[in-house]
Amino acid sequence: MLTKIVSAIYFDLYGSDLGGRPCRNEHYLYSLNSIMNIRNTPFIVYSNDPNRIHEFFIKKYPDKLNSLTIIAYDLYNNEYKNKINKLKKYNEVHKSVRCIELQYSKLKWLEMNAKESDYVYWIDAGLSYSGLLPDKYLCINSKNYYDKYYSSNIFTSKMIDNINTQIQNKIFCIGKDNIDFFWDHGLPQKYYNNTKDSSRHIIGGIFGGRIEKINQLYSLFYNLCNNVLDNENILYSEENFLTTIYYNNLDMFHMEPFDLWWHEDNIASNVRDIQGKDMLQKFKSFYKILEQFI
Repeated sequence: MLTKIVSAIYFDLYGSDLGGRPCRNEHYLYSLNSIMNIRNTPFIVYSNDPNRIHEFFIKKYPDKLNSLTIIAYDLYNNEYKNKINKLKKYNEVHKSVRCIELQYSKLKWLEMNAKESDYVYWIDAGLSYSGLLPDKYLCINSKNYYDKYYSSNIFTSKMIDNINTQIQNKIFCIGKDNIDFFWDHGLPQKYYNNTKDSSRHIIGGIFGGRIEKINQLYSLFYNLCNNVLDNENILYSEENFLTTIYYNNLDMFHMEPFDLWWHEDNIASNVRDIQGKDMLQKFKSFYKILEQFI
């Protein structure tokens, strides 16, 4: 079974008319390298500066270049640009840590690459880092500063193979608890086929599956996105759309649930130590999803 992985690295978006997280350039590059430990798998990465990514891998990890295709893509000219621009409040966008254009493009990029393979997945380039993964999966004793935070052995070919086997002909997605640990309100009730369910929020950091289902997912996303852009005055995230599509098409998905982003090595810095230990006994950390497939 041939699997493709699609991702993106856009540099220096914070403060621009697109918006995006600040100071993440090195994070994304080193994290992507770690995710590329999924071997024998083509990686397609979209960017506003392909040369910068290419030079990084030439200098530091040339062995990965054979599986890496970097494509220039202008987010300002995404397929929803006219409708997005009508709703944008640029003074807010300049301070935003999220890029709507990139979020909405994920589905188009997946659809564009749902060819000549069996499975295709989106994985955020920054997913391999210490905020999400505990020390046991990091090169915590490395002399390289970036390895301590972004280099992980949890991303393997076996992980992707096991996901493929588990989901068969469905879409793999992950759903964060949205009750005990509220995340987002989601789309209005009128976009749900049945009573709105807010118990799980679908995360856009990793999802994908059979290419036939990816084409179907893109069509559902495209139609819903345009409908919402035409009728609402809020720019909702791609996760809001994915969550609604999930609840409207449950049979289409294999959803893995989790509760917390925190894990055993960073929860104490966010809540009291004793309380954190109790929480980890009761609730599931994100990384446990990846762990169960390795």
